[in-house]
Amino acid sequence: MTGSWVRVLALAVVLAACGNAEEMAAQKHEKRDAFPPPGSNIGTCRDGRTWATSEAEQARMLQRLNAVRAEQRRQPLLRHPVLDKMALAHAADMACRNYIAHRNSAGDKLPDRLDRVNDGSFDGWTRLAEVLGTSVAPERQVERWLDSRSHRRAVLQPEHDRVGIGVVRITGSRYSTYWAVEFTESPHHTTR
Repeated sequence: MTGSWVRVLALAVVLAACGNAEEMAAQKHEKRDAFPPPGSNIGTCRDGRTWATSEAEQARMLQRLNAVRAEQRRQPLLRHPVLDKMALAHAADMACRNYIAHRNSAGDKLPDRLDRVNDGSFDGWTRLAEVLGTSVAPERQVERWLDSRSHRRAVLQPEHDRVGIGVVRITGSRYSTYWAVEFTESPHHTTR
């Protein structure tokens, strides 16, 4: 009888540990990127600070990127809502947590971050790149990217045809502006 109680108790401890591990994983997942409320241009960091985004500034960024690409005879980029969500989530995460990096605060790389926000409407990619920045004006930020070899390559990559753009304005962080721009090549892409 004692042996069966020990086994039952050991099983209960294992099940409790699994439950705690699932709960901890769920809590870690909740503490990741600061996603904006649907349809809102204002979000709140976990520390209570608010941040704002602007569709007009994102449109200016797309316009500038496509102007630079046209000068180099590259096809225009088309925005995709899943990539936009990925970019804005990362810009908000960086702003709220005061860092600049291609991995988010949970340590996720670009493909993992894309998988997290993909609602099934993003049909895949064969190339994925990201540029980050802190310039106030989109035009100035694009200039800075073009001055960097690796960033210039991402901006002008001929195969890139889809883009996601996120910008966050915030006070109380190292920078007042955080940009994240995601580039992909669609799986059905053909270079002109």
